[in-house]
Amino acid sequence: MWDYVEVCSDFRVLVMIMQYSACFGTELAMNTQLATHFRTYFQMDAADASALAGAFGLMNLFARSLGGITSDILFKYMGFRGRIWAQFLSLFFEAIFLFCVGLVDATASCLSCFCFYRPIDDPLLPFQVHAGYVMVWALLSPCYYWAEHGGMFDGPAEEKTSEIKAAEETKDEVLLTDLQLSESWRGVQGRKRRAD
Repeated sequence: MWDYVEVCSDFRVLVMIMQYSACFGTELAMNTQLATHFRTYFQMDAADASALAGAFGLMNLFARSLGGITSDILFKYMGFRGRIWAQFLSLFFEAIFLFCVGLVDATASCLSCFCFYRPIDDPLLPFQVHAGYVMVWALLSPCYYWAEHGGMFDGPAEEKTSEIKAAEETKDEVLLTDLQLSESWRGVQGRKRRAD
């Protein structure tokens, strides 16, 4: 239990949790409103609108992979900063596109509702509100900074802290132990083959 408390005491972890909620919230908002959107604006029957809206979920088959590939490519050229840039850019453009979806054929009605404080009957307004939520969390990405990895605009710290040095030494010791175990296992396997 205390491990979770320790992890959640880091503000970067909390920002990442909220960024994921913004990203997953987009998917939930789209899944709940898309069939209605197709029926209202494109006069589709319920079965076709539901099938087409369900296809949005299939987008995850390539979209999540594409995000990982983009992050890996940016990591190759920019290091850890590339991963943060990939996360920031995907959330930033997600917010822009959500706002654009919310503006489809509803700009005048949204403005009039805001001016006169009437109840809002616009089914696309949740996309605009959620776009603001996503944008807020995307704009917090520059706050990420790790001394050993750096941040969006700064590289790693020039001078390594004692914690970084200890972590690197521990990693080297673990790798050496793994290598020794692997070599001894190969020796055991070789002796078994010769005995057979």
